[in-house]
Amino acid sequence: MRFSTFIFFIAINLFFFSNGNSQTLPFTYDYHFNSYLINPAAAGYNVRGMSVRLIDRQQWFGVPGAPQTGSFSLTSFVGKSHGIGVVIGRDVVGLQQRLMGRVSYSHHALVDKVGNRHMAFGLAAEVFQFSMANSFVDPIAQMDRGLTAGVQQKIYPNATGGILFYGDRGHFGVSVFNLIKPELASDFEPSVAYISIGRKERLISDMVFEFNYLAKLTFDFDFEMDVNAYLSFGNKFWIGASYRTPASIIAMTGFNKGAYSFGYAFEYSLTAIMPSSFGTHSVMIGYNIFKSRNGRNEDGMIECPAYF
Repeated sequence: MRFSTFIFFIAINLFFFSNGNSQTLPFTYDYHFNSYLINPAAAGYNVRGMSVRLIDRQQWFGVPGAPQTGSFSLTSFVGKSHGIGVVIGRDVVGLQQRLMGRVSYSHHALVDKVGNRHMAFGLAAEVFQFSMANSFVDPIAQMDRGLTAGVQQKIYPNATGGILFYGDRGHFGVSVFNLIKPELASDFEPSVAYISIGRKERLISDMVFEFNYLAKLTFDFDFEMDVNAYLSFGNKFWIGASYRTPASIIAMTGFNKGAYSFGYAFEYSLTAIMPSSFGTHSVMIGYNIFKSRNGRNEDGMIECPAYF
């Protein structure tokens, strides 16, 4: 796909679908720092070795009971063509708490040696636990017998699948979350598909520009999208910006220091909630163990932004 055609495709989507309001799994919001969060096929492909990511997200900072999300992930490339991954996540919104655990496997195959193009398939098994976060219950709420009597825990299994094509110039990926719809789970999100397209262009020296588009379509036909642009400098430092429907803009940055990676993102909502909060903040800390070759570590495959 030519770069100009890619930009035209994004513009058409912005014009027709900018009012989408679907719900999204909170653990997927910070895919800028960890592409594995939105596609199990990404396990092991961006670092030929082991990658650890710890992400904390404080949404609408300053608003009591606002969403707080955290995730810990570990992905590793095994052998010559296999990837494995684990994610543990926690999401708290007011009185409600959700815990998530995921284990996954991916298989990577070289489809074009000249262009260094690969294809990967991934499948993940997940489990969710829904409960009441009692730490948020104030003394007045504790006197409400109806509330305390309603404190329950529910555990649901689920599954996610994905496919990813990637190479030196970009990527294309599709994944589907919530493949299993639990019975009597009215509070559970519908199945949602993620479609990601990215294109890289080398500018000068070690400067690389990347344009990335992410569409999120639920099986209830609600739609969200992200349009992202990143600029990286020698795989050491990167900056980026994003527009996320229905109405928010994101500024982000990150850098790599040896085996460590650090990232920060600030999201500014264009809705009525913004005057009451100090924005949404995300922080990422990562550690990469590169695969050894002939007793020496490879110069990893990491690129902006941690990284498609």
